[in-house]
Amino acid sequence: MTKYQVGGATAPAGVTLLAGADRFATMAAVLKLIGE
Repeated sequence: MTKYQVGGATAPAGVTLLAGADRFATMAAVLKLIGE
């Protein structure tokens, strides 16, 4: 599966990257999923 960098963490290509605070919220959600 294609992956790209998100603040140093890899995320599935299906994850939509957003700008500003939304991006930080998205990154936090991704990190939470990785943590689980």
